[in-house]
Amino acid sequence: MKDNIGTKLSKFSSKITTKLLFVILFLVVPVNVLAVILNNYVIKSMRETIDQSTNSVIESYITFLDNRMAIANYLLRTMKYENESGVAMLKESDEEYYKLYRTRFYWEIQKLIDYTEGMDTYFYIVRDREDILIWNGEDAKAEKRHLQKEWEKGWHLNQIGEMEALCLWAEVKEVIYGGWIDLDQIRGQMEEDIQYESSYITFTEVPGEEDKGWICVTGRSKNTDFYVNVYLKESEITGKILAANAYLIAGTVITMAAFFFVLYLAVYRLLIDPLNVLNAALEKVEEGDLDYRIAKEASSAEYEYSFLQFNRMTEHIRTLKIESYEKELEKKRMELENLQLQIRPHFLLNIFQLLYALAKRHENGAIQDIILYLSEYFRHLFRSGRNLELFGREQKLIESYIDMARINFPDSIEIEYDYDPEIRFVRLPPLLLHNFVEKRSSTLSMGNIL
Repeated sequence: MKDNIGTKLSKFSSKITTKLLFVILFLVVPVNVLAVILNNYVIKSMRETIDQSTNSVIESYITFLDNRMAIANYLLRTMKYENESGVAMLKESDEEYYKLYRTRFYWEIQKLIDYTEGMDTYFYIVRDREDILIWNGEDAKAEKRHLQKEWEKGWHLNQIGEMEALCLWAEVKEVIYGGWIDLDQIRGQMEEDIQYESSYITFTEVPGEEDKGWICVTGRSKNTDFYVNVYLKESEITGKILAANAYLIAGTVITMAAFFFVLYLAVYRLLIDPLNVLNAALEKVEEGDLDYRIAKEASSAEYEYSFLQFNRMTEHIRTLKIESYEKELEKKRMELENLQLQIRPHFLLNIFQLLYALAKRHENGAIQDIILYLSEYFRHLFRSGRNLELFGREQKLIESYIDMARINFPDSIEIEYDYDPEIRFVRLPPLLLHNFVEKRSSTLSMGNIL
């Protein structure tokens, strides 16, 4: 029995613990998972915002470069086909006139360059004369040496000394012309606008690719295959959020461990242990121990009330059980009294018949003894309202009855009394033995008279 109840209690406790565990997991895990998802969403949104803002900067500079390239293309066409001094210079064979037209050509183009924002540097090469004209060149000798080698035609990226430049190389018959835009200057301006310390900018003829730990935002020129790539260090942008995300995950693990600890110590002590105490007390009651009371101090007001109610319940059950016993005894007593009432009329009828017979024989002394016996009998009867009576009183009444029976049959009754001394302290229902002796004596000796 105890093993079965212990097994039930163990299963009960394990079920409660399991349910609490699932409740904790249901409360903690979704919240932390949601926090991680929201954190990742914030990181994604931040990256998208940074991509958009950086892309806006890139687009503005690409538009700026495209406009400068368009202006440069227009100015170069003017330089080659529309400037009269330039056309005359190419046709002139006389050296003096060539130099005159060359000087006019140079300053006319310089005026156009001063009023427009195209390329930073322009060049014009006359192949037959190996003559090189450079506008806005900072180091004419170095640039001339650089221009002596042939470039790829069109707009391309080239290195002019230590400067990275976007260059144009065009060739029409005896003339090579073009120029370049200083990309190092553009890069410095873009870095000021982007405002990220850990960043760098590249200019390529193919789209940039993201590197590990770096975010790449790319923009393409509309005029040519030219790309501007901005690389932003991911840790600078999302570092704090990623750190917060790591802290959040670590906090989740720590929180789960803390909840398990609380479940094992606090929850078990506050919830499971009091339930086990209560179930153990119910087991005692089931075994019939109605005097058992929960004396252990409760861990909370709710369980204190439950313990108090249990003690009151067992006290009430005990009281009800005693009352049930008393009612059962009262029922038995009433049945006994009913039996006595059924016997007593027969006894009285016999007594009256005996008195009548003695009166006919004029035995007045015997009649007086019987009347005294009846007086003692009824005094004992009316006084014996209690359920039990001492054997000594019953003994005296029975011996008086035997003496009365001898009056009618003096030679028919023989009796011996042998009592255990301790029997005087025994209690028994009133007149129970008296009725038994009366019935036996009536059957054996007195016939139908007594």
